[in-house]
Amino acid sequence: MLSKLRKKKDLDQEFKDLCNQADGDLAVLNGILGIAPDQIEKMIRNCEEMLLDSLPDKTADYFEERSDINKWKGLLEQARDSLADVQADHAEKEAKYKEIKASYKKATEIEDS
Repeated sequence: MLSKLRKKKDLDQEFKDLCNQADGDLAVLNGILGIAPDQIEKMIRNCEEMLLDSLPDKTADYFEERSDINKWKGLLEQARDSLADVQADHAEKEAKYKEIKASYKKATEIEDS
């Protein structure tokens, strides 16, 4: 019986440690998700400005780079769209994580009392 109790306490501590690490990771990820969409939009607008400066002919500032700029803009738009999907998925998973963590805490408090 003591061995099972010790294993449970070890598992409880491992779970708590993992939750603390996950909380730190979530804070970092939320910080990134908080600024990345705006930064991507700014980069897309910069590409659009550069494309405007690539016209009307070969004397334009960015005429030579036009194909690269279009490629960069396309990649940024893909990143923006993918990030929107990640944000939606992340919000659901974070809510579920917090729910499970709270349920676990409540269950261990009941067991300990």
